[in-house]
Amino acid sequence: MDELDLDTLLTELTHSSDAVAVARLSKLGANGDARTVAPLVSVATDLRVSPRVVASAWEAVGAIAKRRGLPGAQRLGASADGEVEVRVPRIGDETLGVVVRIDVSVGDRVEPGTVLLELESDKATIEIPAELHGSVVAILVAVGDTVAVGSPLARLAHG
Repeated sequence: MDELDLDTLLTELTHSSDAVAVARLSKLGANGDARTVAPLVSVATDLRVSPRVVASAWEAVGAIAKRRGLPGAQRLGASADGEVEVRVPRIGDETLGVVVRIDVSVGDRVEPGTVLLELESDKATIEIPAELHGSVVAILVAVGDTVAVGSPLARLAHG
């Protein structure tokens, strides 16, 4: 595989539908190698793409890590066993939010669209949905916690 150009990939993903972006990331996960991991992690933490695309980027990293035996991928936030970290998205213009409700517990089964928790800022309230079929591995926040954009909220396992 040729060297993955991060700027080109981000441009492609932000200007395509979620379905196209997910398909592209899935292909990268199936065919990528160690050089692909760092750009995929950058995509997975980029705030310009949707949570569904972020989850797909982490899935691709996990697939590469598992297939290639890359323990370093775990240090980058990917798990070789397919766990995905759910992070705080941007809430309007706000950079901080407060956890006002947690709707799941560790061990609960989830599917795309299942509400995990709810965040509130001065100007908006947002429900954070699961973006994959799987189970809740960890809840990393509590009701009342103040969280910043990009902070981890929970970890989900595929399957």
